[in-house]
Amino acid sequence: IVEREYDVFVPKYDRYMKRRSRVPAHVPGVLDHVSVGDRVKIAETRPLSKTKSHVLVEVSEDELELGPVDPTEAAEGDEEEAEGDVTTEAQAGEQ
Repeated sequence: IVEREYDVFVPKYDRYMKRRSRVPAHVPGVLDHVSVGDRVKIAETRPLSKTKSHVLVEVSEDELELGPVDPTEAAEGDEEEAEGDVTTEAQAGEQ
């Protein structure tokens, strides 16, 4: 599960609120070294299962050198491209 957190402006309260989108993505065998908290890039593909229509394309090199980011920290993913932190099903239930 790739999770992307972003801010949405609420005009009524003149503030920003956090939203998150979660996308199930397939991890190919070449990229098995991905762990929780890594920043990744995904791309849309043909339907692979009932819920999976995306595949992992790359892992950010800067994250590989520095190690995984703490999943509790807010991701600054304001880009329209689908980027986010990898979470597991167990963590998804907690959030």
